[in-house]
Amino acid sequence: MYHLNIEEAARELGIGMTKLKEHCRTLGIPRWPSRKLKSMDKLIESLNERAALEPGTKDVSHHLMSASHLDVCGNSHVAFR
Repeated sequence: MYHLNIEEAARELGIGMTKLKEHCRTLGIPRWPSRKLKSMDKLIESLNERAALEPGTKDVSHHLMSASHLDVCGNSHVAFR
């Protein structure tokens, strides 16, 4: 759900955008993370491309994806209804 922009996420959940924001604030999510996630995905892609050009470097996507997305998203298991 966090990969969607906030308007699309609210529509998918069947609630208003204001209500979604209220729930997010209550759960400690100060900003909807879709833009941050897109930025991180681009960074990971860039690092992987760079790693592919430099021998001896590892694929960084697994480590960054597992740690960073969880940090940005917080409580991804919470229902909003």
